[in-house]
Amino acid sequence: MVEQLRLMEAKLRRADEEISRLKVALDEKTKELDAAISFMNVREPLSGAEIITLANAFNDEVFQGAAHIAEGLGSSKHRYPEYQKRIAQCKGEYEQALMSLGPNLLEDLTAEGEDYSNGYFLLQVAMQVCMVNFGVNVLQCWSPDKNEHKVTDQIYQRILSKENQEVAGSWRSVTLRSQRSEPMQRKMDALLYTIIDILTVAGWWSREEEPSGFFTKFQGNLVRIVDSALKLREAIGSVTHMDILPMTVPPESHFCPEVMANFYASNTGAARVSESDKVLATTELGLERKVKRSEGDTQGAVLLKPKVVLRSALLSFLESDQDNR
Repeated sequence: MVEQLRLMEAKLRRADEEISRLKVALDEKTKELDAAISFMNVREPLSGAEIITLANAFNDEVFQGAAHIAEGLGSSKHRYPEYQKRIAQCKGEYEQALMSLGPNLLEDLTAEGEDYSNGYFLLQVAMQVCMVNFGVNVLQCWSPDKNEHKVTDQIYQRILSKENQEVAGSWRSVTLRSQRSEPMQRKMDALLYTIIDILTVAGWWSREEEPSGFFTKFQGNLVRIVDSALKLREAIGSVTHMDILPMTVPPESHFCPEVMANFYASNTGAARVSESDKVLATTELGLERKVKRSEGDTQGAVLLKPKVVLRSALLSFLESDQDNR
């Protein structure tokens, strides 16, 4: 009798988790439908659903690229020792890695030890975060020249403060099309060298190794990531009746299911995610829309939730990995 009760409790618990997972999925679809509705009756070259599809395509390329890099480097399993000595020699690389990943994820990634399975998990997360941040930069940048970018952004903010959304959006769209674009190779180089800096600091790459070797091995992934980011940028830039902005979540933020999603929800169980959980990093780009209303204020809404890795998911992964040994 007691055993039957335990089995029933276990079934109920699994059913509750499945219901919670389905609720999360339903909420995602509802958000996508709301995004599509917001584009109805407005003449735009692309629909909201098409833009979300492009964002998801970028996120898919990021995931595949990060997994390919983690698997490719893992096959050789070369973790370079003497972390403190490495950091002392790589101050420039360390600053770049810190800017891309943030202090907590970088600290986790560079932790000493030869436990490759843990390192593989963290390396893939770090690569996703790096690539997502690269995508954010592509989407937000007016110009490859920093001064030109700053001036153009200031002009747009002034126009937006004085004119209605359609006028400001049309100016933004025309300006983005006419701005001097950065060659694709330079964008790939920027992504490549940021990845190399992270790998060097974390001990997965030696300063003596040529970046060209890495590029040759993972060229296909890098090209697809950059290309999908540029396609998304072009699509977002064509929309005039609203501003569509990339969304990420600052590390150590509390988990908020209304504006973000758990990247490992299917593995950890949506029911076990609480708002007390903290974000380790953003691994999938989200989108938000902002519209200047006739009253002059700005109304915002989430089009696509960014997906995050929670610190609890990391701990759960490490614990399960230990149990399986």
